[in-house]
Amino acid sequence: DGQGKVLIGGSIFAQRDLMLSSGRSDDRKDFELQPSGELESASRDVVINSQQAMVVAGEVIARGMGSKILMSAQEQIYVSGKLSAARDILIDSYGKNDSIAGGKNDSIAGSTESVGSVYVNSTSLFLTYENGSRIHIRSEHQVTLNAPILTVGLSSSILLEASYGRVEISSEAGRIASDGLITAKGGFIDLFGVVELLTDRSSSAPPPGHLLLNSTNDTFISGNILSQGPSVTIQADGDVSLLGALVGASYRGNQTEQPHS
Repeated sequence: DGQGKVLIGGSIFAQRDLMLSSGRSDDRKDFELQPSGELESASRDVVINSQQAMVVAGEVIARGMGSKILMSAQEQIYVSGKLSAARDILIDSYGKNDSIAGGKNDSIAGSTESVGSVYVNSTSLFLTYENGSRIHIRSEHQVTLNAPILTVGLSSSILLEASYGRVEISSEAGRIASDGLITAKGGFIDLFGVVELLTDRSSSAPPPGHLLLNSTNDTFISGNILSQGPSVTIQADGDVSLLGALVGASYRGNQTEQPHS
């Protein structure tokens, strides 16, 4: 209702749009979807807004042509549940410029995580399946991906962006797979997991996939980049380090642009 905490441990089903908005709670977890919780729209969008932090441990489903999942919070978003949508999954967390919690950027768990951050845990899964779909995760300070995110439809896109901070694709379960444009943008990029550019093997046309890693500081790669698309671009204003990384390409026209600083 926009006035306080939203806590969901059961199932909520909507025929059309499902919209939930929280106020501010004392524990700062303004919106909580517990592991037993489920949100589902049969034909339209699922929209969740939180003023402080958001915890999504249950399942969120947006069915129907063109349906989307949209999630936003000012401080942190923690996802450990499954998100699936026909068209788009769009997640935004942009922190306030002033400090919080008595002058410390403490997270809701009492650690030192920054406001304006998104954390996707290993029990999670993001999936879209329409052509031209998008999975975009954007924050101000931190995006940590420790789960698979996949687009099944053709000509789709995946974006991980931390405007002033760090994008991390973790080694434990971090995996990105799409046949379209995969982009990681931030001050720093750490690729410890797997990024895979897919292609439609039934088509004779050149695959459209492209991987872009773009950092304003340093990029560190120790994971795997598996490209069936035409190009991989690594750009950094600082250093680019590859340590034990596998960068493989199976498309004959593949071009890997050299990093520059």
